[in-house]
Amino acid sequence: MHDSDWDNMRSLQPKPVEVRDPVCGVRIDPRHSAATRTIRGESVFFCSTLCLEKFDINPGHYEHAPAR
Repeated sequence: MHDSDWDNMRSLQPKPVEVRDPVCGVRIDPRHSAATRTIRGESVFFCSTLCLEKFDINPGHYEHAPAR
């Protein structure tokens, strides 16, 4: 196989999906999130347990959850 064949195969790979942590706004890959919550049937992903704790204290403050 030539190098260009490998480059073509890599370009066909799906790009990772990113979501935004509703607390701090950091973009994260949901497969590697530190924590999740299900809100109104949708998953909300967090970059850290600290952000999750802040969210749990006042989830109504984060109107845009679940954020994508």
